[in-house]
Amino acid sequence: MPPRTTLSAFLAVLLLPSVAAAQAFLEAANPTSEEPAEPLPMVSEQLTVKIDRQYAESTLTQTFLNKTNDQLEGRYQLMLGEGARVSGFSYWNGSKKIVGEVFEKEVAAEIYGEITGIGRDPGLFEQVGEGAFAFRVFPITAREEKKVEVKFGRYLTRQGDHFEYRLPLGATEASIDLAIADDRDVLAVDSPTHALTKTATGYTARGKGDLIINVRVKEQPLTVRARLHKDAGQDAYVVLSMTAPDDASAKVAPKDITLVIDHSGSMQGEPMAQALAAADKVLDRLRPEDRVNVIQFDDSVDQLYPTPQPVTAAVRAEAKAYVAKITSDGGTEIAMALGKALAAQTKDDRPDVILFMTDGQSDAQAALKVARGDVGDARVFTIGLGSGVEKPLLSRLAAEKRGRFTFIPDTNAVQQAVVDVFERIDHPVMLDLAVTGAQRIYPRTLPDLARGEELVVAARMPKDGDLVVSALIDGKRVERTLHVALPASERRPWVGRQWAGARVEDLLQEIALNGETEELKNEAIELALSYNLVTPYTSFLALPEEELTDATAQTLADARARKKAIQAAHKDAVALSRDDMPPGDPVLSIKAPKDAKQVTAQFPFGLTKDLEWDTHDETWKVRFLVPKDVIDGVYTAKVVIVRADGSIELAKATYTIDSAEPDFLVTMTQTDAGVIVRVTASAGVTTVQLGGVTDPTLRVAFTQVAPNEFEAVLPLAAGRHSLRIVAADSARNEADQVFDVEVK
Repeated sequence: MPPRTTLSAFLAVLLLPSVAAAQAFLEAANPTSEEPAEPLPMVSEQLTVKIDRQYAESTLTQTFLNKTNDQLEGRYQLMLGEGARVSGFSYWNGSKKIVGEVFEKEVAAEIYGEITGIGRDPGLFEQVGEGAFAFRVFPITAREEKKVEVKFGRYLTRQGDHFEYRLPLGATEASIDLAIADDRDVLAVDSPTHALTKTATGYTARGKGDLIINVRVKEQPLTVRARLHKDAGQDAYVVLSMTAPDDASAKVAPKDITLVIDHSGSMQGEPMAQALAAADKVLDRLRPEDRVNVIQFDDSVDQLYPTPQPVTAAVRAEAKAYVAKITSDGGTEIAMALGKALAAQTKDDRPDVILFMTDGQSDAQAALKVARGDVGDARVFTIGLGSGVEKPLLSRLAAEKRGRFTFIPDTNAVQQAVVDVFERIDHPVMLDLAVTGAQRIYPRTLPDLARGEELVVAARMPKDGDLVVSALIDGKRVERTLHVALPASERRPWVGRQWAGARVEDLLQEIALNGETEELKNEAIELALSYNLVTPYTSFLALPEEELTDATAQTLADARARKKAIQAAHKDAVALSRDDMPPGDPVLSIKAPKDAKQVTAQFPFGLTKDLEWDTHDETWKVRFLVPKDVIDGVYTAKVVIVRADGSIELAKATYTIDSAEPDFLVTMTQTDAGVIVRVTASAGVTTVQLGGVTDPTLRVAFTQVAPNEFEAVLPLAAGRHSLRIVAADSARNEADQVFDVEVK
């Protein structure tokens, strides 16, 4: 085998201004002088963006060319920003697309390990760090083109009438297609980086480098809007949004500002210099009617004043001098510093704001105890500097005290980022926000809103009702109401994934703060598998079907069976991710002599499998996996039969791919013997079962009484009962319905 060479292609896709552009580089195991400067350059790039009222679903396809005479191992890495989620990953072997599925991380790694080394590796796409995902494939043969595709989505938060889409693209000229669906008036769509051409369906562009798209919409502040996803018989998913007034002339209330600066040893050097420069800029922006205090901490705490002091010229100068003398040393005691800052607040009607900057980690439980034990109304805005910061803790502290957490991975961006945070703090418009009328709302604690800021929450709604947003504006309680009449069904899968992602993030934060328990871990895994999400517990696995061994096929079948069982308990999630699920693993059967030496099937989608003799049915059979992009229908496989005498016979075998749910109609009749339940099902249904929703011990299997007719008698007590009926067809597709019955 030629020497194995490593390609690392890093794609930065952080939808925030501070992210570096995409880049690719190669580390050669045995470099030669003949190797080109870019052994695996990107030769084409295509981006498709669909924005549904601020939710951007993106598909990015990149093709790399192996310009060497060696085989290369491609390593693909995707860096994501907060709120962005991967929903699909694929790569191509020649003209064949290999589509990934989400499995538990350990199972995906096990299957990957079983196949690695026998030819073409499968693709393993997993989370490798905070916002970092990685994928690799081997081999990329000499002069071969390797195409990869990633699908991801993110809600684009609005500021006033404007929202923005950002994506760092590579050095190759990219082809860009953009479509926008919005029920508001779209005032303008433009780009400072690429020339947009308007088409009948949206916009197109071509170009290199960072892509920025600006969208302006017409909408009055305090207008409550909702996007829905609802499957028949399931609670609706809701994403609610509303922006605060953006009145530049609004009065800025005097406030108490306490700067808390971590000066532990890990802050030494550039982080310390940037943090102090940022604090100095904040001190410059304070008004005479404000009050200020500065606290520095490591494993001890020192404060400039016992309580915040009026910003006179002398106080400002003294505070700036105090900040300038801070040096780095010691450990990080967040709880002690936060407790000192909260205790130092003056008990009056003035807003109290704590701006807390740190780059370290600390005792999470101690810090949370301090925050939860404080009965004051101080807002805590936490700022995490660098990759080593404990993000779950700082995020939860900010949420507990109605502030916001800002993560700044690049120390060079600290000054501007802190100033931006202060500008939001300095112009609070809506305080004490609350949303009612929905269930399971995320985020759990709502922050105050500054001028033009947008509130975005994800929730569930079981029935029609009013969504009410309330807040204090200029000291008065203001409410805005949106009546939601739920349709029988409405498909916007991103709305459901937005809620599921928020719930999983909440679980992961709880695990990071309080430790992993089986209950928290299992819920995170089940949600991720049901909603097709990559998390620290789940990964994408892309398998070349022709590389499956019998052992791997069994491991994969077991993994799919577990996943199917989990999805059966999350019917609403399954409806969302059905498009991402494979049609299944059907069985191909053919009549051939029992003593045949070999029976091999060649499938039209590129898979070749040997059949085995089934002594029970006395036929040759094989179970095979169907790529997810194969549509339902009847297909023909070519079969080669090698007889005992060595002669060869060619045959054909048909098989059906069916991923459609069966349909059925239910009628119920109450008699003295009980409630007779009759199910009239579509052709192909083989079993019907009933279970109690209110009484989980109730389990009944139906009897087939005629073609496509099933019946059961239920001895139900008087009262109201909620029942779930599940019908399954011969292709193992299932459909279920929930019914309420009143027994008199």
